[in-house]
Amino acid sequence: MLKSKVLLATDSFSKKQQYGLDLKETKSLLDDAVMVASQVFESAVVFVVISEVNYALCNKKNFDLSLEQLAALYDWVSQADGTSQIDDFSSFKGLNKEVDKHLPVSTKHLIGTSLTVDDSDHLGGLFVCAAQEEPFSSAQETVLRILAKDIVTQLKLRKQNNDLVNLAELYELITETNQDLIFAKDKDFKLVLANRNFINLYPPEMRDKVIGYTTLESYPEEEARDFLQNDVIAFETGRSEVIEKITFPSGKIRTINTVKTRFELMSGEPYILGVSQDITEKEQLIAQLTKSNNDLDEFAYVASHDLKSPLNAIKRLVSFIEEDAADQFDALSQKHFDLIKSRADRMLRLLSDLLSFARIGRDVQAFQDLDLKETVASCCELIDIPEAFQIHVDSQQVVLPRIPLELVLTNLISNAIKHHHKRDGNIWIASCTLPSHYKITVTDDGPGIDESMFEKIFEKFQTLKPRDQVEGSGLGLSMVEKTLSYYRGNVSVCCPNDVGTQFTLMWPRERS
Repeated sequence: MLKSKVLLATDSFSKKQQYGLDLKETKSLLDDAVMVASQVFESAVVFVVISEVNYALCNKKNFDLSLEQLAALYDWVSQADGTSQIDDFSSFKGLNKEVDKHLPVSTKHLIGTSLTVDDSDHLGGLFVCAAQEEPFSSAQETVLRILAKDIVTQLKLRKQNNDLVNLAELYELITETNQDLIFAKDKDFKLVLANRNFINLYPPEMRDKVIGYTTLESYPEEEARDFLQNDVIAFETGRSEVIEKITFPSGKIRTINTVKTRFELMSGEPYILGVSQDITEKEQLIAQLTKSNNDLDEFAYVASHDLKSPLNAIKRLVSFIEEDAADQFDALSQKHFDLIKSRADRMLRLLSDLLSFARIGRDVQAFQDLDLKETVASCCELIDIPEAFQIHVDSQQVVLPRIPLELVLTNLISNAIKHHHKRDGNIWIASCTLPSHYKITVTDDGPGIDESMFEKIFEKFQTLKPRDQVEGSGLGLSMVEKTLSYYRGNVSVCCPNDVGTQFTLMWPRERS
């Protein structure tokens, strides 16, 4: 089982973890520096403080410092620029009482330099204290700085090594938990890396013949060359991509989308990285959707031809009978004939609306510059608008798909007229441009809609009045909502000031 122990360097990440410091490794790292400093400074006390592990290494066996003293030394040297000296060691904060037990009373000088990596990580300091009368020489200071630099260099190397280990573990975690097939090949097309999912494609007895092999050794040369064609393209052009059906060694047939990308090591040697994604289920879903669309096209043909034709024939027959025998009808018979024609018209309208509803989103419509006033005028040509009705619309520019916009506005205008309670009325259409949407409102001065119906009116085949009173299929507002939904927009309704109805369209300016 994969162990997820990846350590990421963050602000709160311990320097002890970053630099791989523990007591044993810290002592091993600092021994040489302390030994060299002891030779240079002869009888002086030499010690190194590593603050992250609260550790001090000294060349005197009986020399010991408390945590408070270590902290005081670390604070002092971390604030210094380069090396710093204190001429009166006994007066140094926090050191005089404890250190006096182990050092001569005549101790005069303390010199220290910070162990700082990349001018930011203060890890501790290198210190020397001595009883000599003269201050430390510049040569001794230089030696101390060189020793400190060597310690810092080793700490940096340790950190870089830990970073590499962490990156390797992170890479392993990513590749082994990824559901895709990940692999790399050298210029001879031999696999040099493969994640677990890739290896598991092969039966257990074949898995030791994957890394270091092309896995095509047993294939005929021509067949192997065909199989490696996309590898060749990736090496030559830098990238290749192919969707293909592959029979795996386990016998499964899957549809795979493989992308191969060329890369080079620092040595300049070329490799290709391959990522294969199993898209079998996706392809099956596409096939199902294609079949559904084909079925819908077939239904559209049946609805537009096989269903409309008999309805049109019924209407013609009823008209012929009415023309031939109109003078023989009483009032009730005439009413029945009118109902027959009305029901036939309603059925034709329902079929047309069903086709329009089913086709929403089927055809890609380009966004184009439109004048809202001209678009509304085009919609009005399709509607029987009473002379007493006034439609008010400003000339505003929008960039939207023309046919879907006309479909939406036609249905809203038609609805406002059909459900108006007067012979005359007004419809106002306005648009404003928001950062990401067009806000288009269609407002009328009709009777309004009860708030309890605000959601229900968008349901299919829902009407506010019986169809014998107001003709309609009940699909108009459903088409409006479906169109807006397809373009990642929405439609809402309200009755401003309890008078009339206002539909608000929020239509994205660009298709998501």
